Amino acid sequence: MKKTTFLIVGKHAVLEALKNPSRKIERVFLTEDAQKKLNRENQNLNLFKRINVFYKSKKELDNLCGRDETAHQGLIAEVEQLDEITLKEFVIENKENNINLIALEDVTDPRNIGSIIRSAVAFDINGIIVKERSFPAKSKLLYKSASGGVEHIKIFKVANINTALKFLKTKEFWVSAFDSSANKDFTKHNWKGKNILLFGSEGFGIKAKTLENADYNFKVNMKDNIGALLRGVERDDIVDGIVKACFKKRKHNYRIYNLGNGKKIALTKLINTIQSKLGLKAKINLKKMQKGDVKNTLSDLSRSKKELNYNPRVKIEEGIDRYIKWYRKYYNI
Repeated sequence: MKKTTFLIVGKHAVLEALKNPSRKIERVFLTEDAQKKLNRENQNLNLFKRINVFYKSKKELDNLCGRDETAHQGLIAEVEQLDEITLKEFVIENKENNINLIALEDVTDPRNIGSIIRSAVAFDINGIIVKERSFPAKSKLLYKSASGGVEHIKIFKVANINTALKFLKTKEFWVSAFDSSANKDFTKHNWKGKNILLFGSEGFGIKAKTLENADYNFKVNMKDNIGALLRGVERDDIVDGIVKACFKKRKHNYRIYNLGNGKKIALTKLINTIQSKLGLKAKINLKKMQKGDVKNTLSDLSRSKKELNYNPRVKIEEGIDRYIKWYRKYYNI
């Protein structure tokens, strides 16, 4: 029986899907500009040889994205869902002593889940446990945020998170909850053995009933304006860098890492971008630079890239667009 198909968007999501021999690709939609960019980068052109490729305009791809308004980067693929393995089958078949899984309770925003998947792949997590009823399995936003990570990690859909945790505890797994009310430092914990990292919903955290299954409760100390661990939207790259720094095995008592996108943008361009996204005209009062003003500033990411494998992906235009959408939704504007 043929599976139903759905669309995934974005350069990394599509290219990683094409590399995955387990992923059935029906066809790929591509703009000529995206093709030229791939040619310049000499990147993965052979992946398209056995695939039905249709060249479309940017506007046509925008229409395919629909209401999601996802930044497709000129690449969209129509794919089938991957074959799935159940959590029980995975645990029975896997004889390794060191297994790390993430469990998400009522995390529903596809961008947030995608960011978690991307970070989980970077940390070599074995799989992610999600509630089947609320998991946006075919979301374009999820695949875009995951940057191809869905192709490299197992996702276990369960009917009930509590039931899944109880089952895993019978198989010698330790459950570690990340909760705002905890005070234990997770960076000092011995993570050997079989571990479940439990995270709660964006708005309410982990339910009290679910916390009863936790063997450990950890708190991640971050500044208030950073927000929840691994669940940023416009903050994807920054949170990704912070978490990688937290898990980095340290030879020093402290280490300074610069995080950013590593690219300069003129203030006038930034203002014009915001104006364009909002459809408004700003009142601009340009003044001469004062003594001590720095004309150009740019984060040096060389250490972060080398030691943390930090790789910022969110472009400034996309970050602004996401923030505006969040702001309007949050304040009901």
